[in-house]
Amino acid sequence: RDGRGGRQTQRRPRDVSAPEVFTENFYLMHRKCQAARYKVHMPGCECPKISSHRLLLKNAPLPQGGRKEEQVIGGDREVIEGGLSHGNGSNDNDAMPSPKDMLDGLVVLPDIKRANAIYLCLGTEMERLSKSSQERLEAELKLKSEVFSTKSENVNSSEDYKSTAAQIVFKMSCAICLLRCEPNGFVCVSSPSVRSVEMARDMARRRATEKKANDRNLHPDHCDYICVLP
Repeated sequence: RDGRGGRQTQRRPRDVSAPEVFTENFYLMHRKCQAARYKVHMPGCECPKISSHRLLLKNAPLPQGGRKEEQVIGGDREVIEGGLSHGNGSNDNDAMPSPKDMLDGLVVLPDIKRANAIYLCLGTEMERLSKSSQERLEAELKLKSEVFSTKSENVNSSEDYKSTAAQIVFKMSCAICLLRCEPNGFVCVSSPSVRSVEMARDMARRRATEKKANDRNLHPDHCDYICVLP
């Protein structure tokens, strides 16, 4: 009991374990974390959540003997690079990747406080995305294919999971870091009802005007120009 006669409570230890990194089979990652929302981050971004998870990977404990443990990533056994030594028993910091180099690729992070699993899209490194708009588009299409491809190709052989695969529902959106990299864009909303489109247009214009009048910032992916075409 505490000094005021109340019942003494103990805080639960904070989970500081490194998240599991999946590089294929997004639905296995989703099955592990069961998040309802996901955010896609730029390669090497410095968003607070990515930075904290990158630090956890860097500081992952080294097993006895100085060798890294194998970890199942996306169904295959791979070695986590992180901040661990490179298998020779030494702990040479020069041989380790810097924290900023880790998670170099489009990262899908569960939109929760502490993720136990994250998804890294291979072949979408910052060096590639910085070359041209075409490279960025191809990287986004690659991630789209890996995440939203046919569920039967992404689930494992577990029959109970196959039976629920069709019911999997989650929302995925871009993090702020990804929205800022490509300021220009075009979105077309098609509808058989002109009235419904005009209502959406008027609503969007009204909200933008209200925010500007109250000195509030618009969302990074807001539309600068909204119109209705016949």
